Amino acid sequence: MSNDPRRINFDKVLDLVRGLGIDPVDPKDIRRVVIDPHGIEVVRFRREEDGRTFLGFGNQPITETITIGFER
Repeated sequence: MSNDPRRINFDKVLDLVRGLGIDPVDPKDIRRVVIDPHGIEVVRFRREEDGRTFLGFGNQPITETITIGFER
C-alpha cells in the first residue's frame, strides 16, 4: 500500500463545493475541505457584505466553517 497522496485538479474540488450549495466569492478563499463519516466541513475566509475579506486581530483573515451533515 502506498502513502503517496493522490492529486486532483482544484477545479474538481470547487465543483464539489459549489454542488453542495457553497459558492465561494473567490476560490482562493477555501482553506480546507474535510470529508469524514459525520459529514463535510468546508473552511473558507469570511467576507464583508461588500466582498472585502473580514480581518481580525493583527489584520489576519477570519475563517468560517460550514458543516454539512449526512442523512442516514
